[in-house]
Amino acid sequence: MIVKPVDMAMSLFVRKCDSRDEVEETLTRMAAFKTSRLTNYAFDTGALVEEFVAGPEYSLECVVRDERVVAHALTRKFVSPLPACYEVGHISGSDIPERHERALLEAVERIAASWGMAQG
Repeated sequence: MIVKPVDMAMSLFVRKCDSRDEVEETLTRMAAFKTSRLTNYAFDTGALVEEFVAGPEYSLECVVRDERVVAHALTRKFVSPLPACYEVGHISGSDIPERHERALLEAVERIAASWGMAQG
C-alpha cells in the first residue's frame, strides 16, 4: 500500500507499506505531526491509502471549464527509492499517449463532476 497525507507538502509521510503494522505506524506518525515547523501551517490528520503499483508515476494537470477539460498536461514524477516516496523532481507538459487520451480525459471529467467542479 501507499500511504499519503491529504494536505502535507514535499511528499512528507508518503510511504510504501508492506504490512498492516507499517500502515498503522505511518498513520500514527502522520497524526502526531500537527503543524509545519517551517510555515506554521496546521495539518489535517486525513490520509489516502492506495494500492501500490510498480512503475513510473504520473499526474495529470487539468483546466476544467463548464465541466469539460479544456487544457491538460501530463506530468512524469521522479521519486526517491522505496519505501519513502519523496518526489524529487518532475517533467510537465507531455501529451497523453493517444491510445489513453480519451478514456483518461473522460475519467477526469467524471471526477470533476462528482466533486461538483464546473470550473477549476
